[in-house]
Amino acid sequence: SEIVGAHVEKSVLGFKVEVEKNSRLRESIILGSCKIGENCTLNRVIADKGVRIALNTQIGIDLELDKSRGLTVSDEGIVVIPKSMEIGF
Repeated sequence: SEIVGAHVEKSVLGFKVEVEKNSRLRESIILGSCKIGENCTLNRVIADKGVRIALNTQIGIDLELDKSRGLTVSDEGIVVIPKSMEIGF
């Protein structure tokens, strides 16, 4: 995994995960080969393999917006991103 100037708190990152500068991950699980762009915020997210998230994207902050993107949101507020999904592009 490669983390460049990002803040990762209480999270697990798989192999070949890239987290760009100024991004914040909190209480998240990011599986292999995912790429998170600059200035992203992920809060209580589970991302399956191969997920790509565009710069300036927030996930797990506005749960109604996450649902409208087609993401699954649990009753506890955990957002699940399916395999190979691209968000924010």
